[in-house]
Amino acid sequence: MAALKLDPTSPQAISAVASQVEALFLQMMLKSMRDASMGDELDGNEMGVYQDMFDKQVALTISQHQDLGIGAILKRQLSGKPAPRCA
Repeated sequence: MAALKLDPTSPQAISAVASQVEALFLQMMLKSMRDASMGDELDGNEMGVYQDMFDKQVALTISQHQDLGIGAILKRQLSGKPAPRCA
């Protein structure tokens, strides 16, 4: 992580930041979906901690194996490349 802080414009740093932002977005989406469910809350706070940890791991796994496009957009913006033109 220290190497990424030294050169924040490197492709590796941009890729790492984009992946983390995409994973954070997915984690927030999973949490919102869980909060909106009609299920009963089991054991209150303790179960919530485990569910948050599970959501975080699922979000990281999805972001590493599935391209949602958010990471690609962030990479393009952070690297200063222009957006593709629509016909």
